[in-house]
Amino acid sequence: MSQEEREQSARIKQAKVDQLAGLTDDELLAEVIKDKPYIQPEESASEIQVRQIRVVKALTLALNDFKRETKTASNRLESLTRWLIAFTIALVLLGLVVAVHDLTR
Repeated sequence: MSQEEREQSARIKQAKVDQLAGLTDDELLAEVIKDKPYIQPEESASEIQVRQIRVVKALTLALNDFKRETKTASNRLESLTRWLIAFTIALVLLGLVVAVHDLTR
């Protein structure tokens, strides 16, 4: 294979990769499923792998954000529950004081 043929082959492959990169995830999968002749399996597989890595990273970040928000909400709920218990105990004690005071008159 001559140098010119290799360069032409590289340009064609790069054009195919550029075309794949321009597709949305759904369009890319639709093209792969339809077995378009201009999409070679190794080219679509590498593009899908790149997109899968990107999606996994995004989902990992979203999961970490969710865990952090859940932890914050859990801590707030725990704090509010403790305050509620403390106020309930205080009201019960005040009720007992009033009851005892009324009984001792």
